[in-house]
Formats: sequence, structure tokens, C-alpha cells
Amino acid sequence: MTAEDQAFHMGQAWEALPEPKRQFNFYVISPSGEAKVFYIGPHAPKLSPDDVQLVHRLWVNMRRDPSVHDLHHSDIITYALTRLAGQYAREKQEILRDLRNYRAAEAPVSLRLGRHDNSGVPSAASEPKQSPLSLNPPR
Repeated sequence: MTAEDQAFHMGQAWEALPEPKRQFNFYVISPSGEAKVFYIGPHAPKLSPDDVQLVHRLWVNMRRDPSVHDLHHSDIITYALTRLAGQYAREKQEILRDLRNYRAAEAPVSLRLGRHDNSGVPSAASEPKQSPLSLNPPR
């Protein structure tokens, strides 16, 4: 079983535990001595520099409005996640489809070929990634 599979199963077991649950780091050590660490339980996601830049651009642009002069970067993230959660509750299948398409567009072309969604039907290769929140037009 791969390290990723072990971490997935550990995470599934953690989710099934009763409260209170403590987050922890799960280490898988390969026979060669290479260690991989997985965060089990709620943890901050790894954000790419592009993600951080997008949040910052949104923050700069939104703060231009005097009614939100005290806006924080975290307010933008919380608002976006709350809005997505509400949309997901109303439009689950559409959100999942859009998320699959977004992830397929992010993957290198070599990984997109032959990728399948949960229906077993190969996904169509998508156009290059363009965040729906991007403040710059596509090039």
C-alpha cells in the first residue's frame, strides 16, 4: 500500500472517531528511510504563490471601497468558502462537475489524457486554467 493510501485510510479512521479528536502528523517511512508526513484532521491547506497573490489582489481591489477599509485577507477567504458552501448545498452536481473540470485544467496535458471522472467516461481536456476570481483577463 502506498504512503498516500495509508494516509487516506488513517484519515478515514480519524473521521470516524468520536469527539473530541486531535489532529496529528502521520509519518510513513519507506524502506530507504525517506519520510513522508501527512496531516490528519483539520489543517491549513498548502496555498500556491498564485493563490496567495489572488487573495492579495482581491484584498487590494476590495479595500478601495471605503465601506470595507478594515477588510482582512482572511475575510476574503472566509467569504469565498462560505459562499461556495452555500452554492454546494444548492447545486451539488454542478459544483462537483466544475471542480472536476477545474482540476483537469490544472493538470499537465500528459496527466489529463485518459483521466476519468466518477462516471467512468474519459473527461474532455479543458482550456488552460483561468480562475473564476482572477482579476486579469486570459492571455
